[in-house]
Amino acid sequence: MLERTAPGDRTAWVERLPEESRAYPLRRMAELEIVDVLRSGDLSAEQVADDLEGWSDWLQRRITEDVPDAMVLDILAGHGRSKRVRRQAAEGLPRLRR
Repeated sequence: MLERTAPGDRTAWVERLPEESRAYPLRRMAELEIVDVLRSGDLSAEQVADDLEGWSDWLQRRITEDVPDAMVLDILAGHGRSKRVRRQAAEGLPRLRR
């Protein structure tokens, strides 16, 4: 549900949940904020490389699908956590370099 919620409305949506049910949505909200920042181009290559280790598999896969940035995909293609992430990132690079 958070993925379909506008970035500015996510916090309000999570706050409507019972407190004991918020941990997972809060983590996903933080990951979606990273995707938003990457889409805007406000994260440098150095920051991406530094932060990559702490990113979940889900987040890395989501980035390969939703972030049209050759620099980010190049980093994921070389250093993504899983073979799937590295492959998806590598497959996305040619369409961005046309």
